[in-house]
Amino acid sequence: MPIEAENVLARYKPRKGHREKKSSRGPSKIVSLRKKKTCNVSFQNSCTLEPVKPGRIFSRSCHETGVRICKIKPSRKRHFEEMSNQCSKAVNRKKRKTHNLNFQNSSAFVPVKAECVPARLLGSCSCKIEPSRKSSGRAPLHDAAADGKLDMCQLHLSKGAYIDTLDLRGYTPLHWAAKTGQISVANYLLKKGANLNLKSKNSEDCGKTPLHFAAAEGKLEMCQLLVSKGAHINSLDDKRLTPLHCAVKEEKIVETRKKGEDKLEIVKLLLSRRADTYISDKYGLLPLHYAAKRNNLDIFQLLYSKTFTLSLTSLHWALEEGQIPVATYLLEKGGIKLLENLNLRFNLYMGAQDSPLHIAATNGELGICQLLVSKGAHINIGYSRTPLHCAARKGHISVAKYLLRKGANPNFQCRGDPFGYTPLHAAAGRGKLDMCQLLVSKGACIDALNNDSHTPLYIAVMKGQLSLASYLIEKGANLYFRTTKTNVKGFNPLICAYTPLHSAAARGQIDMCQLLVSKAMHIDIVDDERLSRGVPIDVLDEHGLTPLHYAARSNKLDCCQFLVSKGAQIDILDDERWTPLHWAVIGREKDYCRMKAGDETEIVKFLLSRGAPTDILDKHGRTPLHYAAKANKLDIFRLLVSKGAQIDILDDERRTPLHWAVIGSEKDYCTMKAGDETEIVKFLLSRGAPTDILDKHGCTPLHYAARDKKLDSCQLLVSKGAQIDILDDERRTPLHWAVIGTEKDDCTMKAGDETEIVKFLLSRGAPTDILDEYGLSSLHYAARDKKLDSCQLLVSKGAQIDILDNERRTPLHWAVIGSEKDDGTMKAGDETEIVKFFLSRGTPTDILDKHGYAPLHYTARDKKLDSCQLLVSKGAQIDILDDERRTPLHWAVIGTEKDDCTMKAGDETEIVKFLLSRGAPTDILDKYGLSSLHYAAKDSKLGSCQLLVSKGAQIDILDNRGLTPFHLALENNNISIASYLLEKGANINLKSNIPFYRCEYTPLHFAAAQCQLDMCQFLLSKGAQVDALDDKRRTPLHWAVNETESFIRQKQREKLEIVKLLISRGATLDVLDENDLTPLFIAVSKRNFAIAEYLLEKKAIYHPPKKENYRVLLEDLINSCSTIEEAAEMKLYSMLCNLAFRTSSNLKSICRGEYSLYSQITIRYNIPLYGETTPCSTPRDTSLPLA
Repeated sequence: MPIEAENVLARYKPRKGHREKKSSRGPSKIVSLRKKKTCNVSFQNSCTLEPVKPGRIFSRSCHETGVRICKIKPSRKRHFEEMSNQCSKAVNRKKRKTHNLNFQNSSAFVPVKAECVPARLLGSCSCKIEPSRKSSGRAPLHDAAADGKLDMCQLHLSKGAYIDTLDLRGYTPLHWAAKTGQISVANYLLKKGANLNLKSKNSEDCGKTPLHFAAAEGKLEMCQLLVSKGAHINSLDDKRLTPLHCAVKEEKIVETRKKGEDKLEIVKLLLSRRADTYISDKYGLLPLHYAAKRNNLDIFQLLYSKTFTLSLTSLHWALEEGQIPVATYLLEKGGIKLLENLNLRFNLYMGAQDSPLHIAATNGELGICQLLVSKGAHINIGYSRTPLHCAARKGHISVAKYLLRKGANPNFQCRGDPFGYTPLHAAAGRGKLDMCQLLVSKGACIDALNNDSHTPLYIAVMKGQLSLASYLIEKGANLYFRTTKTNVKGFNPLICAYTPLHSAAARGQIDMCQLLVSKAMHIDIVDDERLSRGVPIDVLDEHGLTPLHYAARSNKLDCCQFLVSKGAQIDILDDERWTPLHWAVIGREKDYCRMKAGDETEIVKFLLSRGAPTDILDKHGRTPLHYAAKANKLDIFRLLVSKGAQIDILDDERRTPLHWAVIGSEKDYCTMKAGDETEIVKFLLSRGAPTDILDKHGCTPLHYAARDKKLDSCQLLVSKGAQIDILDDERRTPLHWAVIGTEKDDCTMKAGDETEIVKFLLSRGAPTDILDEYGLSSLHYAARDKKLDSCQLLVSKGAQIDILDNERRTPLHWAVIGSEKDDGTMKAGDETEIVKFFLSRGTPTDILDKHGYAPLHYTARDKKLDSCQLLVSKGAQIDILDDERRTPLHWAVIGTEKDDCTMKAGDETEIVKFLLSRGAPTDILDKYGLSSLHYAAKDSKLGSCQLLVSKGAQIDILDNRGLTPFHLALENNNISIASYLLEKGANINLKSNIPFYRCEYTPLHFAAAQCQLDMCQFLLSKGAQVDALDDKRRTPLHWAVNETESFIRQKQREKLEIVKLLISRGATLDVLDENDLTPLFIAVSKRNFAIAEYLLEKKAIYHPPKKENYRVLLEDLINSCSTIEEAAEMKLYSMLCNLAFRTSSNLKSICRGEYSLYSQITIRYNIPLYGETTPCSTPRDTSLPLA
């Protein structure tokens, strides 16, 4: 402890159980006397009081006198409040200029926070006020404004505090002053320039102005001040609430009478300043709705008088919130507005469209219901339910009686109800016995059906309502009624035959089963075919299941015993030919999480004790023993075998229980106990189960045990004589399957299991080089799946390292090719280790498969750099050709379809760089005439292009079509590669053949034809000839307009921009191609009217083509325009005049006898009448639009 601190402070420590005495010798004097920098002023006395308390005077004294505070803990306020005078003296003695007024202790208290006298003293020292925050982010100015300490606010602002500073909740000091109603502080802050309409941020009240807070807190004078200073009356926060919303929204709106009166005056004030009463919040609610919900009648009346149209009736909300005074006022004083909204239905919750009467019935408000009905509310209104449904569901007897007396239909089913409930269904579903008695007494149909064909009795049974079910049965409810389903079109009902007894048995409701069976013995039931007495205990549902099936499936032992005692058949079959014993063994998917321990075994034991047959086959040929083996249920398995179940019986897939014990089920890995599978296999083998029976796939139990990595089962089977080299239908041995495994290996196989299985089979003499039907050995599969340990084991046992499969691939091929699972399951480095292993054993590197691929081709294609390096280091040929004459360099550039999602960044470039460094030739052409540079340009691989060009690849090398790499970059619209190739000397005007157009063209021709605007701009900027001619004498402008109408529509804007670009760069408008066609002629003939119009504006000259072309063009134009008016709208008058023949006979022949079109053309364009040979002397004006 620091020097003398204990002695100094001990004299102020009160004795235990006594109040602390005041001392004339206060802590301030001690601090003044003992100015020790090392004193621990955090020393606690027996009352856990310390000299330095948060926010108190002595704390500030210690700061000012330079005492180092080691630790400050929060405590009660007393003990130092009387020391104010002594602190003031201490502060005056130590006027230090550099002290931080905002210094925080561990409770985030600062010196300038509490009393004003010491604060003013600290301020008088010219102390620098630095920004500081408590845990809530509030600065001292916030606290002063919230506490109404005007002189503190003046002090802080005089020392440079920012007037609109925000705390962590996004409040300014003015927000706090408005929230707490500090008028003087707010007035002062406003005079100093505080932002009156600044919105809060980063809080639940985000977006609120000071007026929002003042209105919400009921601060009338504050609201008057803010409004008088120009606060925005209709300002919206982030929830679209206005100050008027806030004034009426608070739940405790009438906490005190004074506050309630202030709220009313605030609302009056806001309304007098034209507050908008029709602004809705983000939920669509008006201030009137909140007033209705909060039960402030005076405010509601005031707002109601100002609101003339409602988007949602306030009566709904008043009733929904149980605000009876507001609802009564509306019903008594509402007038026309009430009558308009009385029967409106709105989705208040859960999608139910309810009227006010619905809500009143739901809440059990009889008086409101009576008042609503007297005002004209409809009794049977409802989309998904009626008011009687609501009362029945909640059990409001008095409301239900009133509604029934007023004519409510007890059997009404609403078309909007997805379940189709009647009121009796609704009451039965909630177990409301009294309500059901009332409804039945008023004529409710006791066997009414909902949309699922469920009766009220069925719902009562399903909900476990025993007394209600008993009542309905006494009233004659049909016990034997079967539920039905209808198809989509609403006809052809399908019998489900799911009775209440099925439901009770499935749920294990033994009391309900006893009730249903006992009551049924005294009821005569008439069905379609016979008259019988009582409910058959073995009634079938649509799947042929009896109640006993359901009880056995659900592992309900009590129900099973009861049903059997009443005569239920123990061996009855359902549609799957499953007996109750099958279901008891199979169970349900939920059995493992809901079934009690021992229930399933007890049910099987009970059914077997009653003579249930064990060897009945279902439609898959399986017995209960097959299913017990599949689910690894050892106890049940032993019970079945002890009762004579055949141990080697075959199902339809020719599998024995031993097959299924090894295979298991999909649930094995999460539900099977450790050792269960091995115990069942051991049990079956001990009973002489055959080990080498082949199923329909030719697999023995050993195949499945090896595939699933079940070592113990493998050892048991081999020890009992299972053949180690037996072949399945695909000629695979158990060793093949041990290496291949299953798709579940990665998530279920234990580490080392696979290797142990392979090691065990090899130790028992399993052959290593047997080929399956695909010619693959076990070593091929191990190499493909990157299983290094298995590869080493197989090779150590003599497996051939260069053995070929049907594709002529070696294990080394498969090691570099891999499998489809590589990306997600292969460990890093596995592939390289496999390749390294095979190469170390002398595997040849240049064996070609049937496609001519060497391992190096595959590694280059798949971007496997490490494997490439290993193969080349072992002498693999760098320029070896495949059947398509491609080298590994070709494949390194081409890659595979998986590149985009699996290749690491930089892999492709690294492979290309490596192969080039080892002398790979760059200009070898494949059978399509493509070099590596062609593929790099085609696939937009700039890095590979740069590497290839740097190694001497030819820039303008031609493929079989006469295309250069530059052309291929152009086809893919890759400007970056095109720019690079041009920099390296590519000929921008070199003509090549394009297969689609079958002509020679320049890059600019192709870019214009393919609507590549950016590429056109790039080519022209690089010096491409704008009027270059192809072999048909067409310019790029010809190509730009020579597209079909559908193509032009898709890219109309881009095509037009390209035409404008070409013309702006000096393209000649009137160049004739080999058919004497201009771009204008082509544009019209292709119906590209926008381009044709632009060409006309640019004074494109139409060159008359041959006579037959006249006819074609005019026919196209006439066919494309339904009327002459349409042609006129296209601004093609002069074009039509130029193209039309000047003899009406020719024109009429072109018009194909359509007299109306012929007459319009001749009259409009002054063409001579039929038979005339010269045109009219006075042509009409064609510049005017047609009528």
